[in-house]
Amino acid sequence: MQHLTKLTLLVVLIAGASTSAMATISAVQSDLCPNPACSPGVVHPIVLDKNTSMVVKGQFVDLSTRVEISGSGVSVSFGDRVGGNNSHIVVKFNVSGSADLGERTVKLRYAIETNGPDTFKVRVVRGGRVDQIQQRVPGLFAGTTRLIAADSIPVNQPVTLVFTGSHLANAKIAPRSGVSNPQTLSGCTETKCEFQVTFTQSGALDLNIYDASVQPNPNTLLYKFFYGGAENVAISGNVTPTQTVVFTPILTGGTASPATFADVAPRANMLNIFRTTGNSITVNGQQFLQVDDRLCSSLQTPSVASVAQSITLADLTWGVSNVGTAPITVAFNSTISANNQVLQTQTTAASTLGPGATQDFRITRPRSNITVIRFAPPVQAGCFVNPRSTDFFEDPTFTVKVDTGNVVPESAANRTNNSRNY
Repeated sequence: MQHLTKLTLLVVLIAGASTSAMATISAVQSDLCPNPACSPGVVHPIVLDKNTSMVVKGQFVDLSTRVEISGSGVSVSFGDRVGGNNSHIVVKFNVSGSADLGERTVKLRYAIETNGPDTFKVRVVRGGRVDQIQQRVPGLFAGTTRLIAADSIPVNQPVTLVFTGSHLANAKIAPRSGVSNPQTLSGCTETKCEFQVTFTQSGALDLNIYDASVQPNPNTLLYKFFYGGAENVAISGNVTPTQTVVFTPILTGGTASPATFADVAPRANMLNIFRTTGNSITVNGQQFLQVDDRLCSSLQTPSVASVAQSITLADLTWGVSNVGTAPITVAFNSTISANNQVLQTQTTAASTLGPGATQDFRITRPRSNITVIRFAPPVQAGCFVNPRSTDFFEDPTFTVKVDTGNVVPESAANRTNNSRNY
């Protein structure tokens, strides 16, 4: 009987070894390929300084004992695993902000391997932030340019937009309606990138950028790769954004000084606005609304059900910019309002706002706590809120008006950009 028991155990071990050796990845489900999943030969992007997960499908992959990834700066671990006819295993990625960009190999290891581990590829891509969007227009002299707020952009003609922020060197503008043929211009750096864009409709538009290394397909959740921060521009419908003024130097009797002009405007972007993205999901018959994924940065994707956390939103930041070439030598007031009610009035002191400078102000909301939620796979990954929750709210449309008393010596044309909605 003892010999028979040993023989039975040996047969079980051999069967287990054979099963492990035959494990093969058939598909990988990720933000690039949410539904349907992609074939194992596809390279899946993962974003700097973010967490994500992928569902690896294939017969017996649930028997994997550990997971590895090449290179440094990215840690991997297992989540849920399901056996049987639809066997799969969840692989979780934690990407540090200092991880090297580029392709990595992920290996599923088994207790016994006769043909080596199962593998698939990922690529670390940028996931930066936009601090400001400006428009490049002709300057005071022929052949020169200057930057102004991106709030009076003309329609149906190419314009140059300048994005400043972080990790911008390989940025690309995401497709959207109202935007025709966006082109990334040469010379992008990690802190600044310029684009040529033609807008085909007027109004306020959100422009999102992402790392061009992400190769979207029709099923890609492209918003997963959007940079955070500023995204709003305003298209006025004007024929031209500005007029080139050429000054001719005096060749005798000295030199001409370039003329200067005063022009104040609301800050190009308002920071920390809280609104849903417009995307929603249904879980157990209930609707949930998606918000910026950064709001769930301290929440790990759970293996089952969901996790929730109450967070405090950062104060709103608004402000006023000097988009002219002259210092502002008078004191002036600016206001922020919502729902036809002035929420705050701020004074900019005389001679404190030089050309190109911005003065920021902060305002605390009446409500600033919100509950955010992450769901376990296979529910769509992301950060969500429950619109039925007692703490749910969204920020209203804010209107910023600068120089409300019209004391800054602006021309009538330059005064047209003194109000902006966010």
